[in-house]
Amino acid sequence: MTNSTMKALAALNYGRAENLMMIDLPFPKAGNGQIQDRIRAATINPTDLRVITGGYKDTFEVNFPYVIGNDFAGTVMVVGEGVTQYQVGDEVFGQALPRDLRAATSPNKPSVSTGAMAEYAVLESDTLLIAHRPASVPPETAAALAF
Repeated sequence: MTNSTMKALAALNYGRAENLMMIDLPFPKAGNGQIQDRIRAATINPTDLRVITGGYKDTFEVNFPYVIGNDFAGTVMVVGEGVTQYQVGDEVFGQALPRDLRAATSPNKPSVSTGAMAEYAVLESDTLLIAHRPASVPPETAAALAF
């Protein structure tokens, strides 16, 4: 990574999907128990759209800019301290809700990220909703597989 920023698709406030914008954000850094992935494919699903249009406004506080994207496939670029199940270069896929939706995930092993509609995302590694991607499954297909 030669730049200190990356591109991400984000909502700057509540509104329609047409208002999403490509913005520059700092690269997310992997901490303890986390992995940083270079996102190879991601999907937009109904949850993403409901969040940005305010459908969960009474349930979840959303911080803007809000990077959308739950479902992804990517390559592990950085392994945080304490991570044993992944190594740099591993191909992974799965589902991880953006961190603002943490309350909707498992309290013990949350599957959250910095948002998959970005060049890079940081994900919690200890979750059942992320797995190694078989070489026979292309990233675009893996990102579209619901867990």
